[in-house]
Amino acid sequence: MIRFKLLALGFLFFGLTVNAQLSVVKINGVLSSSDGGTALNGPGTIINLMSYKMGEGYFGAKVDSNGNFTYSVSINQTTLYNLKYGGFKMEVLLCPTEPEIKIEIKADSAEVKSMKVVGSHEYDAYREFKHADKAFKDKLHTLLVGCAKDKGCAQQLKKESEEFNKSLVQLSQTYKGTFAGDVLAPMDQMPEINTALPVIAQLREHFFDKANLSDAAIYTTSDMSYNLSEYLDDIADTTANGRKNFIEAMYAKTKNNAGGQRELISMFLADFMEGNREDYMTSLSNWAEGHTQLATEQPVLAMRFKKLALAVPGKPASEVTGTDVNDQEAKLSSVFKEQKLTLLLFWASDCPHCRASMPEITKMYEQYHSKGLEIFAVSLEGDKEKWKQFMTEKKLPWKNALLNRHDFSPNDYFLQFTPTLVLIDQKGVILHRFMSIAQFDKAIGKILSSKK
Repeated sequence: MIRFKLLALGFLFFGLTVNAQLSVVKINGVLSSSDGGTALNGPGTIINLMSYKMGEGYFGAKVDSNGNFTYSVSINQTTLYNLKYGGFKMEVLLCPTEPEIKIEIKADSAEVKSMKVVGSHEYDAYREFKHADKAFKDKLHTLLVGCAKDKGCAQQLKKESEEFNKSLVQLSQTYKGTFAGDVLAPMDQMPEINTALPVIAQLREHFFDKANLSDAAIYTTSDMSYNLSEYLDDIADTTANGRKNFIEAMYAKTKNNAGGQRELISMFLADFMEGNREDYMTSLSNWAEGHTQLATEQPVLAMRFKKLALAVPGKPASEVTGTDVNDQEAKLSSVFKEQKLTLLLFWASDCPHCRASMPEITKMYEQYHSKGLEIFAVSLEGDKEKWKQFMTEKKLPWKNALLNRHDFSPNDYFLQFTPTLVLIDQKGVILHRFMSIAQFDKAIGKILSSKK
């Protein structure tokens, strides 16, 4: 999954700060050569540590002349980070119970050869859990595809599930007292499978039975999110009623625990958005609108949902203004009135993912412009001359503007990162917002073919 560039505009993040006592974890790292020569980049290079939850922690440590680097990270609970260096990434689990851990990186002059956490009982437990979980989830996906096609997978799924559950029980016993052993392994257990009943129907009802959704701790790593994605991809009832009932049932499982509620809904927002699950984003927005007590239970989330409600399909597109390369005013409302469809694109010339997306967007434009599609590309960058230079060099064929920040709030379109696309009809109504470029392409083709 592509992780887009986060907007540096000081607004919505998925994670929410929890007021709790902080613990400091010190990470002592060493970068050494794997072949006796010079390690990749060497002294002075920056090794990055980033929380897997966007907006909740990003650190850079410089490697000294001896190959050493250090971090001091304040956490209020067990937290998952990603260590990134030389194109290599490793998950690092930081726990209050381990105030100091060690990381070893070996590299030659061209590439990273290995990364590992040394002497951490918590990390050893988490690594074994992840290994068992991945092996089973790979099998589960294959089996569920078969079940959906009525290939009679019940017996095999029951067998694999029972073996997986046994391995989790063993892990809990072996690593008792660790986060993986006490929290993750019990959460991940599969429900009992009745081979006489439809498998998918059973899993729809019981897939999350072992997960204590009221416990905020289960959301601190990516594992609960992975389980949610598996459920939505292979198990869920994706009808409007199915989506509504799923959201309501999951929220009820938090048992009015504020921490669990906050983390569950934040996970929904992150997964639905990053997974381009527009139907689920719309259902979640509708659920929040009907859940009037949310303003009391979760006031920060309630405020966020008010912003989300402005961006879901069916809502009027908010005005966006800017200046074109000739310093003339450019307005979204003037653009969408001219064509059957307008694709509003928020981007920046210094955003790598934006530049990488341009060939796909250009292909859409070339395919559909003559049939009634216009693109209004609004740059969010602050350097006007740099933007003009980029426009001159690239000669982007659609309508372009530099955003007028004084008259615009990113909340109007629930912007989280760039690029962001919004499809708008000739009446100024949002048709689609939370889609991948490929999904937009398909939707545009379908709409324009129906308008002949």
